[in-house]
Amino acid sequence: MQHVSFTKTLRITSILLMLFTFVISAPVFAAGTNYYVSPSGSDSNSGTSAGSPFQTIQKAVDLAQPGDTINLASGTYNQDIRSRRNGTASAPITLIGPSNAIIKGGGNSRIFEINHDYLTLDGFTIDGQVSSSLYRDKLLFVIGTEVRDGVSGLRVLNMTFKNAGGECLRLRYFAQNNEIAYSTFLNCGQDDYPGGEWAGGGKNGEAIYIGTSNNQWGDGKNPTNEPDQSNNNWVHNNFMNTQGNECVDIKEGATGNIVEYNECTGQKDENSAGLDSRGDGNTFRYNETYGNVGGGVRLGGALVDGEQYGKNNNVYDNIIYDNIAGGVKFMVTPQGKICGNTMWNNTGGDSFGDFANQFDPKASCSGSAGALEVAAVNASSDDGNGASNTLDNNLNTRWSAQGDGAWIRYDLGSTKTVSYVDVAFHRGDQRVADFQIQVSNNTSNWTTVFTGSSNGNTTALQTFDFADTDGRYVRIVGFGNTQNDWNSLTEVDIYGSS
Repeated sequence: MQHVSFTKTLRITSILLMLFTFVISAPVFAAGTNYYVSPSGSDSNSGTSAGSPFQTIQKAVDLAQPGDTINLASGTYNQDIRSRRNGTASAPITLIGPSNAIIKGGGNSRIFEINHDYLTLDGFTIDGQVSSSLYRDKLLFVIGTEVRDGVSGLRVLNMTFKNAGGECLRLRYFAQNNEIAYSTFLNCGQDDYPGGEWAGGGKNGEAIYIGTSNNQWGDGKNPTNEPDQSNNNWVHNNFMNTQGNECVDIKEGATGNIVEYNECTGQKDENSAGLDSRGDGNTFRYNETYGNVGGGVRLGGALVDGEQYGKNNNVYDNIIYDNIAGGVKFMVTPQGKICGNTMWNNTGGDSFGDFANQFDPKASCSGSAGALEVAAVNASSDDGNGASNTLDNNLNTRWSAQGDGAWIRYDLGSTKTVSYVDVAFHRGDQRVADFQIQVSNNTSNWTTVFTGSSNGNTTALQTFDFADTDGRYVRIVGFGNTQNDWNSLTEVDIYGSS
């Protein structure tokens, strides 16, 4: 009973946190045209009112421009869909509908394929079951079609995915800075795991699959034959009961992905786990992973051309229990922050795998992040309000620069582990600022650790958290705000450890 009480407490805390996160991170989008679709509509209708809807979603997708919204009526859509054009960060193309607006597919193996940036899917259901034993392979397949330029800015919110023959949702080929949140995933991988039992063949059946396995780099489906850098995606506050394979599976070459506040169960592969990273530098935190045939979490990828994948991942502050193979499986070393996990009744032990004796996933997390000293600061430009104003502990001074891509850069003097950044915005209570936070060791190669917006409600410091990242330099790149193209910061504090 003590364990159950603790779990309920964390769930309540997670719900409060996810609501807070949603409120502060929700961007302000430009208004556009509304299109309407209904199974009983007609593509000869205007599609611009609920009383004159289109019949096919594709018709609306073909017409929709940045800032437009496609509204789905309840009912069953036996249709396949493919994206047509990009939205923008400030004006995404949105498809929204109730959970009883159910897309079943029209015959293709992929029900919904996305090749474009800044789309939002919100609220409806994608169900791949054709008959009692026949399923569509992929429910939502996201793949870039340009060289080293994958899909970004995709938001998948409040959705239901169920009954896939293979993966429920796939992010493939340089898919970066996408968000999957508040969604439900059920019965993925029904071809290899019919009725939740492995059929003895393949083991495909992830709820969310990020990247490309090294075995598939040369299969001709990606524009280039190289490691798939599907990086910096954010998976949070989802419920996943796969009755197939992993809830989240991150492949070799994919890094900087954050998986947090998810509930994961029903994984059926004894050699894998509910949450799996075969890439480097990914983070699993604040999740509940339980009732899996494999482990709760698995770390480690393939050795490819002398490079070992699956290193330096973070697993902390999760609840991991009732997993048959064990708690956390360590197949590669070194790893990152492994601590603070609450664990019980994992049959194969809390730590298992080839390097189990090197890790204690229940150990207390020590050395919490503190303020890092900045050795120097400079900027791409300013209007007379210089970069040093962001370090003077005075919210009445500021750095300001105009235009997309204007940046301010902080030199920490030596390589540190950067955990999060506090930023205060000039007129932060009147407008929403769009920006990225990047980390580098050399000022040439930058890792984007955060992409998002200020909350528009305060001039005080706001905290922007991301996976712990090693680097000497921290750069904030601005993309204007909801009133103009100026970037103005009043104070910046950087937190981490030496």
